[in-house]
Amino acid sequence: MDIRSTFGSYLKASDVADRPARLTIKNCVMEKVGQESSQEMKAVLYFEGTEKGLVLNKINSNTIGDAYGFETNSWGGCRVELYHDFTEFAGKRVECIRVRTPSVQVNAPAPPPQAPPQHGPPADYQSPEFNAPQGGDEVPF
Repeated sequence: MDIRSTFGSYLKASDVADRPARLTIKNCVMEKVGQESSQEMKAVLYFEGTEKGLVLNKINSNTIGDAYGFETNSWGGCRVELYHDFTEFAGKRVECIRVRTPSVQVNAPAPPPQAPPQHGPPADYQSPEFNAPQGGDEVPF
């Protein structure tokens, strides 16, 4: 058991330190977050199949909003990937969780290579004007 996983009901950077987690959003709710003496209302994202929520910051909120719209009621069922990163807080470099939208499926087959488009005549085409004698090295145009 990782002792860090026993504290708090919200996700921490250590929860995704080993590898990114692809999750499906269940909902987003406003909750009181923080110490009892200094609690603030914050948006918390919950995921299908997990108990801990992710307290959203502005960067992660905007990332999800850019991908799925800024109405949180429409985020249910949307896929996101949580990953470990670093940020500056109070003048120090600290661990954090970042959100991104999955761009490709893991283990998805690569698309077949496409032949480049053909421009001009085929490679073996011989222009009669090019091969005709021109009377010296002058360019005809």
